[in-house]
Amino acid sequence: MILIDRIVAVIISSMVVLMGFSVQQRAQQTSVGSTMLYVGKKQTLELADMLERDLANVGYDIAPDQDAITDFIAGPDNLQRLQFFGSDATGNQIEIRYDLAVVDTVDIGEEQVPLYELQRFEKNGAVWQAAGGSPSTLTRFHVDLLSENNLSVGKEDARRVRVWLENAVMPESNMGQLMENFRLLRWSITISPTNLRDYQGG
Repeated sequence: MILIDRIVAVIISSMVVLMGFSVQQRAQQTSVGSTMLYVGKKQTLELADMLERDLANVGYDIAPDQDAITDFIAGPDNLQRLQFFGSDATGNQIEIRYDLAVVDTVDIGEEQVPLYELQRFEKNGAVWQAAGGSPSTLTRFHVDLLSENNLSVGKEDARRVRVWLENAVMPESNMGQLMENFRLLRWSITISPTNLRDYQGG
């Protein structure tokens, strides 16, 4: 009888330990998920701040017959390149370039979704130098150049710039393979830069 009692006690103790481990593991997963969501939101807001600052100054200090936007290449879903005159932190005119590069893919069901990185460059003399950008977790980054009536136009006729992006929050990684269960943070804005409106195209 004593042996049976001891066996029962060991079984009960093991169950308690396993339940405690399970609760702790779930708490850890929740904590990690919350932390990664916070980091994802922070990265998205930092990117949004950079875009708002840059795009509000498109056409900074250009001459009346000078193009504010010097290059623009966009695919059906995502930007490829946006290049324009803007302003640095000290109030000097600089040329800025955004390039969107594919850096990885993630499997969602049977579909492979590309992950992008927005690369930002500033022109120093004749040389383009890396100067910021986004995390390499964008699933979409689209730019529209618009008229005053919000119609899509070429770079010479643009008066407004609309940006739409998605940033993926990855919950965890497993041996370098990104897991399917992630959340998408979306952000968009339409900006009417003063210089683009008043001076672009003469």
